[in-house]
Amino acid sequence: MGQIYQIICPECGKKFEVMKGILMSESALNPIPKERQEETPFNCPNCKHQMSVKDPDFNEHVESIIMID
Repeated sequence: MGQIYQIICPECGKKFEVMKGILMSESALNPIPKERQEETPFNCPNCKHQMSVKDPDFNEHVESIIMID
């Protein structure tokens, strides 16, 4: 199952979205693409601040999570 995280960057305050996981229609993919793995860091598109879903304070910067199938 995939998730779309709507994030507010802790550095610049810009809102952006990051998708992690896979859709059911993609489940035949082997393995999950690296950029969609939870442990793979991502950057704010505005200021390039790097963060990860695994960061201890990550949830403080998440505005919402959309579960997709």
